Amino acid sequence: MVLDAIPEVTVVIDRDYRLAFANRAARQLAADRNLALDDLKCHALFHGSAFPCHELGLECPLKNVIQTRKATMIQRVLLDAEGNETHMEIHVSPVFDDEGHVQRVIEVWHDVTDRNRVQQALRASEETYRVLFQQTADATLIIDEDRFVDCNDAAVAMMRFDSRSQLLRVRPVDLSPEVQPDGRSSEEKAAEILARAFREGSQRFEWRHRRADGTLFPVEVLLTAVPVAGKQILHCVWRDITDRKQAEQEREELIASLEAQNAELERFAYSASHDLKSPLVTVKGFLGLLRADLASGDHEAVENDLERIENAASKMSVLLNDLLELSRIGRVTNDPEPVPFEELTREAVELVRGQFTAAGARIEIQEGLPIVYGDCQRLLEVVQNLIDNAIKYMGSQPSPVVEIGCRTSSDPPVFYVKDNGIGIDPAFQDRVFGLFTQLDQTAEGSGVGLALVKRIVELHEGRVWVESQGAGQGATFCFTLPLAAP
Repeated sequence: MVLDAIPEVTVVIDRDYRLAFANRAARQLAADRNLALDDLKCHALFHGSAFPCHELGLECPLKNVIQTRKATMIQRVLLDAEGNETHMEIHVSPVFDDEGHVQRVIEVWHDVTDRNRVQQALRASEETYRVLFQQTADATLIIDEDRFVDCNDAAVAMMRFDSRSQLLRVRPVDLSPEVQPDGRSSEEKAAEILARAFREGSQRFEWRHRRADGTLFPVEVLLTAVPVAGKQILHCVWRDITDRKQAEQEREELIASLEAQNAELERFAYSASHDLKSPLVTVKGFLGLLRADLASGDHEAVENDLERIENAASKMSVLLNDLLELSRIGRVTNDPEPVPFEELTREAVELVRGQFTAAGARIEIQEGLPIVYGDCQRLLEVVQNLIDNAIKYMGSQPSPVVEIGCRTSSDPPVFYVKDNGIGIDPAFQDRVFGLFTQLDQTAEGSGVGLALVKRIVELHEGRVWVESQGAGQGATFCFTLPLAAP
């Protein structure tokens, strides 16, 4: 018989649930289960039980086919003597008599154990992916063409949407500014990256995104093209790199600061060697004259020699003290605090009162100066040095005046110390803050004061500059400082 050659279990069952025929595979199954085929009911072959299917809570395929007159398919799990499972998919087809009644059914059993095992593994794999998709800390999204089709909770939180459904309603292009940091159009750059991702399988790059609240932030993006249902979709992982970018910016700023400090150290070494050499040459020269004058007994010349040596030593002492003070800036600081700038200015005026009294200068202080935030002692040195500098370079001005105030209309406010002295030619205005720079060589001092002012102001994240129309037009030294919070 043809059915006997079929490798799958094939049986014919009559309406009394008895096996009317069993092929070779079915007989082997019965023998394996120690079942005698004579007078064997179908449910015994199914599950090795003497009870009908419905009494065991199982679907009866014969009954269903008789009632519906249609073929059906059920699944059963068979257990052998060792308890091993065999998954069967059973196709049940009706056989009609001449009057159109269902006389019997034919069942063909297919072993689907391996297929079910693979499907179960796939379901487990999908479940594992779903858990990872949802619980990963990185924003993860699925893009099909130009639409989001799925996203995890991390993506919703990163982009500051209220819900997952709200995020899925927007398009990827809606989450990018018009222009990326490199100046290229987001749309143009995205098209280029997507083309490479589809061509090469994946792309990793940095991008600037726009959150739901409009804020911009940098992300690192990993795009992976995944084939699904005959086309490619994109699996996207976004990682917020704001902290990393901030660290990179701070590192670049530190490198730039170190390079500037190195350049300043080079200038410092050159200037120090040059300016310290001058009084040393003076001392050495007059020591030789001193010996000659002592030998000749010229007491008046000896006194002159000693005075010259003393002046040179005093100048060297001033230079060394100023250099020591400059070296401390940036290393030894006091805690920042709110500083009433008007009080600070009046204290600085008292410290230099002897100089401007001797010069016959008048000092005018604007009332209601803002409260700044910084190192009070260092800021006092700024004002003191600027007032002292203004008095030194008054020249022959018969009515010297120094004004101290603030341009509050500017943002940030600009503090200034203004004088009506000798002025500064525009060609030399960038040089006045250099070490040992003295445009008027007849003036007292070492030329370190303005360099010290510049360093203190910059340590307070401000900037300093000078304004002057030229010789005889006076000068205004301007600087900015952080204001104290209200």
